Amino acid sequence: MKRLLLGAAIMLSLTVVGQKTPAQSFECIIGSEKTLTRAAISQGITRGNYEGYRLKSQRNTLVFDNGFEVVLLSAEEAVGKGLLTSAAGYPDAFPAEFKMPVFHMTPDGRTTAAYAVASSKYSTQNH
Repeated sequence: MKRLLLGAAIMLSLTVVGQKTPAQSFECIIGSEKTLTRAAISQGITRGNYEGYRLKSQRNTLVFDNGFEVVLLSAEEAVGKGLLTSAAGYPDAFPAEFKMPVFHMTPDGRTTAAYAVASSKYSTQNH
C-alpha cells in the first residue's frame, strides 16, 4: 500500500497540469512496429499528456510494447525550441525507486501504461 501511495504521489507531483505533449518535442524510433505509422504514433503522443515523464535537462525514452520508442526532449531543449514556456516545473531526475512503465498504443492512438509489481501479496513471484 505504501508503494501505491508513493507512486501516486510521485506521478501527481511530476504532472504538469492540463498540458498536452507538444508536437516536435519528441522523436519516434520505430523498431518492429507494423500496425502504426509514424504519423499515427505522433498524433497519439500529441493527444496525450506525457509531460510527467519529461525531465528538466536530459532526454527520457518511453518504451512501447508494440515495437517503438518515443524519446522526449528535455524540458530545456523544448523551451529552447519554443515548444514549452518554462522548464522550472520539471524534475532533474526521477526518484531512485521510480520505475518507468511500459506503454501500449492502440491503432486509434489511445495509450495504456503497465507498471511492474515486484512485491505484492498478489504477485506470482511470491508463490
